[in-house]
Amino acid sequence: MNIVVLGSGGWGTALAMLLEQNRHAVTLWSHDPKKAEQLKLKRENPLLPGVQLPVKLQITNDLNCLRNAELVVFAPPSFALRAVAKEAAPYLPDGVPLFLFVGRLMWYKGLHIILDALRALREQGQAFRMVFIGAGGDEKEVRAEVETLRLSDRCFFTGSIADRETLR
Repeated sequence: MNIVVLGSGGWGTALAMLLEQNRHAVTLWSHDPKKAEQLKLKRENPLLPGVQLPVKLQITNDLNCLRNAELVVFAPPSFALRAVAKEAAPYLPDGVPLFLFVGRLMWYKGLHIILDALRALREQGQAFRMVFIGAGGDEKEVRAEVETLRLSDRCFFTGSIADRETLR
């Protein structure tokens, strides 16, 4: 699968590496041309010291990389999510119905809002997938709510991805 990860911070880089290790063609996008160039040259993200980026991992700051994406993962910092989504929107191909939540599964992080939006999409007949990456004190309740809202066929939970050794 051709996957683009938008956001070259620690999470975006870690996700891109895991996807690449699972034999996907992955492009990591950075909003900063200088950072993208440094990542290409050094094959290491300063936020993940000592972790080498896979040779096959493509790195760019050109949003044209989205044109042939089969899957787009949004992983910018939360303060930049809206700006990145707005900037990327004209480049997104039709039919990439994936949403991603990365963080602790805690209600105060807005999970009620996310689940309510997903429920509305389901009721409108929209196709989509939702992936929750993380764990947390409210995980059992979040999973139960997904069942209650009849979203379990569209929502997936990966659990926590915290072991830096997994990336090496």
